[in-house]
Amino acid sequence: MSVLGKSKNKLVKSKSETRIGRSGLAKSIDRKKVKVGGKVFSRLRLKRDIMREGRVLNRHTGAVEMIAERVCDEVEKWIGDRPEITEADLNRVTAARIRKYDVDLAYVYRNRGKII
Repeated sequence: MSVLGKSKNKLVKSKSETRIGRSGLAKSIDRKKVKVGGKVFSRLRLKRDIMREGRVLNRHTGAVEMIAERVCDEVEKWIGDRPEITEADLNRVTAARIRKYDVDLAYVYRNRGKII
């Protein structure tokens, strides 16, 4: 999180994150403005999609929630400072990250909406 100001040794934090780019200059990135296929990226929506597919497979809710949190962190890190990504890229990267934890869940996530 970026520091907006200091007030009597207290740090004031904003919702955006500061990153150091290749040029060495700090960039402020607002995660809520990354567009995915015309829609704004939502961590909650991604987590909800993963949780729904976990319920389809009758996986334990706690395990799927832990997987979803880790995958969301990794996907947000992958998004980085991209201003826009395609929905196909998001689905591909998410399925690849899920596969590290559960192969069946990754398969169902990747092929959701299709007849398997």
